[in-house]
Amino acid sequence: MKLKQINVDIKPLLNKLQVGLRRGYSEEHLSASWKSVFKGRGLEFDSYRNYLPTDDASSIDWKASLRAQELMVKILTEERNIATMGLVDVSNSMIFSSTDKLKCEYAGELMATLAFGVIGSEDSAGLTMFNDELVKYIPPNIGKKQMFKIIRAVSNPELYGGGFDFNQVLIYLTNVLKRGTVIFVISDFIGLRPGWKRLFKIASKKFEFVGVMIRDPRDNRLPEKTGQYVLADPYSGFDLLVDPDLVKDKYEELAKQQIDEVRRVFKKMGQDFIMLETDKEFLHPIIRLMKQRVLK
Repeated sequence: MKLKQINVDIKPLLNKLQVGLRRGYSEEHLSASWKSVFKGRGLEFDSYRNYLPTDDASSIDWKASLRAQELMVKILTEERNIATMGLVDVSNSMIFSSTDKLKCEYAGELMATLAFGVIGSEDSAGLTMFNDELVKYIPPNIGKKQMFKIIRAVSNPELYGGGFDFNQVLIYLTNVLKRGTVIFVISDFIGLRPGWKRLFKIASKKFEFVGVMIRDPRDNRLPEKTGQYVLADPYSGFDLLVDPDLVKDKYEELAKQQIDEVRRVFKKMGQDFIMLETDKEFLHPIIRLMKQRVLK
């Protein structure tokens, strides 16, 4: 399945983001720099100085003091840069819509908005687009050129379609990204293969994750009293004729079970997770999530 075009329009979203910031969503919670929302933001060693009577005695570095033959304390400075990576699912199941937005268009706009916030904070943003292979990799970097690279990639219809393999991309990123990178996983999580939980557990020890599940309303609920439907498997191409009224309850039960299972795995690993539907805007739920991260 290949797209002829993809509509990723971020200008209205960025305008809304600025309005949201001005209205107080985040002067302290999601400041224009977003610096405080990542647990990885911390302190790093800068240099040593002599101990002063006003210093806390616990700040003394005894090894350095022994070498210098006088009491020394470390000078710590805030980490200069947080590396973030948007991990965007571009497989066949993302090329679907019962609304005015394909899931992949919704995901592309979300990714571009996140990149805008991160790069605007002088932190670095990268992009990994994947299906059952690595489709596009843009290493984390800063600056407007990086922002334009990300927007061009998520707007390119040639990069969409194919199977789905979350396992392989987890292995790849675990090997190439530096420890402490914040990874936004943007996917419908449809088609997860056995073994993904183990690989995710391994990756969670090295990275900080924010899971963003994107679902079309029809992924979660079937329409009522509409007659028979043809359902197609996005990966095998297999079609199935169904009567929604006969399978609606079971369908929705299974959809809920899958959502709950993915959420449970993220929470168990101490990672954030949110589920979004394409018939609702994502900006305010994402801002609320960022706010909650600060309050942790």
